[in-house]
Amino acid sequence: MWHTLSIAKKIWFSIIILIIGYFISMIFGFSRGIQTESLLLDVSNSLFPASQQSQAALTAFKEQIKFYENVVIIGDSSSIEAAQKKAIETTDNLQAILDKSNITGENLNEVKKLIKLHSNFSSTANAVYSAMNSDSENGNNTEKITELAEQTKILQKRLEILTDSFSEELRSNLSSVRNATRKLRILNLTLFFVVAVGASILIFFIVKKSISEPLIKTVKMIRDIAEGEGDLTKRLDVTSKDEVGDLSLWFNTFINNLQRMIQHIAQNADILKTASKELTDLSSLMSDGANQMSGKSNTVASAAEEMNYNMDSVAAAMEEASTNTGMVATAAEQMTSTINEIAQNSEKAAIITNQAVAQAKKASDRVEELGVAAKEVGKVTEAITEISEQTNLLALNATIEAARAGDAGKGFAVVANEIKELARQTAEATHDIKQKIEGIQGTTAGTVSDIEQISKIINDVNEIVSTIATAVEEQSVTTKEIASNVVQVSGGIHDVNENVAQSSAVAGQIAGDISEVNQAANEMSNSSSQLNINAEKLTNLAVQLNDLVGKFKV
Repeated sequence: MWHTLSIAKKIWFSIIILIIGYFISMIFGFSRGIQTESLLLDVSNSLFPASQQSQAALTAFKEQIKFYENVVIIGDSSSIEAAQKKAIETTDNLQAILDKSNITGENLNEVKKLIKLHSNFSSTANAVYSAMNSDSENGNNTEKITELAEQTKILQKRLEILTDSFSEELRSNLSSVRNATRKLRILNLTLFFVVAVGASILIFFIVKKSISEPLIKTVKMIRDIAEGEGDLTKRLDVTSKDEVGDLSLWFNTFINNLQRMIQHIAQNADILKTASKELTDLSSLMSDGANQMSGKSNTVASAAEEMNYNMDSVAAAMEEASTNTGMVATAAEQMTSTINEIAQNSEKAAIITNQAVAQAKKASDRVEELGVAAKEVGKVTEAITEISEQTNLLALNATIEAARAGDAGKGFAVVANEIKELARQTAEATHDIKQKIEGIQGTTAGTVSDIEQISKIINDVNEIVSTIATAVEEQSVTTKEIASNVVQVSGGIHDVNENVAQSSAVAGQIAGDISEVNQAANEMSNSSSQLNINAEKLTNLAVQLNDLVGKFKV
């Protein structure tokens, strides 16, 4: 249940613990205060009145004796009545002490005895002093007066002792109250200190285990990732369902998504590197094929020039046809051999151009696959950007919650700022990756265009080679006709001249076609070089992408 509470509730729980501790100390102090109050109430209701009443009884008794003395000294009969009133007052004060239900022990017995003694003394004294006041001869009362004087001393002494006893007991109880109050104050302070320290330790433990330690772990992981050398295989422990637990849970989700994306990017980077290597090899192969085609076309051009020279020789020989038929036959044989060689070279050129067309198509397919991979990487970067925005929004919500929590949420605000910084750095890295991917897409588009041009040129070369093959076939037919009509040179001079003219025209056409083939081969070689350069750029981009994702441990 504790792990499901929010940070605000945990903070309020800590405050409630402190308040409960304070109330416990207050309740304890209140209970001890009630005891002290009871003691004071007992003093005020019993000892203090008893002390006052014993003092009043002593004073009244002294006044009573004084009135008796006035009767003896001045013969004042009214003093007897006044002495009786003081006697009643003394008895009333002593009786009032007995009425206090909490007066016990020796003092209670002493008061009872004093009441009885005082009552007997007052009765005797009233009778004696009244008799003395009415009888002129006081000889008979002298002995009684002496006894009364002794009783007076005894009563006064015992009243004084009783008064001192109540006063001493009052002082003792007041001292006990004072000591109890001082002890209560010290005990309250001690209890409050113990409760405050205990509550503070408990609050510190709660804050440390529930807030500080998870936040420190989160900040450490965020710092590692922000520095570009983060371990994406680590995860935060989610031990609670409060704001810190939610932060750890969503941070783990973010790391999971980021780890999958980095792995996907790394895989695509490897595919891109492999495809660029294959494209480099293909461009090298195309360049070699173009060089071979150029060599073959040079050979065919030489053969065409030789054939043209032979045709000139044949034309010259036609003027001496009657005497040089043997030379014509020889020239025809040479021309047949040359035409056969041209046919063979044309066939090889056709094979090479077909291979070049197949390789160009394969390169185009590879580059299209490369473009698709680059688009997938672009989608990944868009997903990373979206996650970064969501993380930034989460950090903003966390900042708002931290602001609501006040001082207790400052550490949470620091973590929210760290998350915002991580989201910003992730967005920048995503933007960098997106730019590199756009560069890859641009290079891929250029490569596709170059391959299309190469394919077009190769098709043109193929058409030219086909034209050469057709011309060679025609030349072969013509040569066969020349060879078959050598025996009839005399009768077919006109036909031979026409065939020679046709052969010369075909030879010129062949020379022109071979020149076009050579030019096409050079263009294909240049395109292959450009394709090789673009493939190297793709390789460099793949290496940079690998270096970028290699900073993370996945």
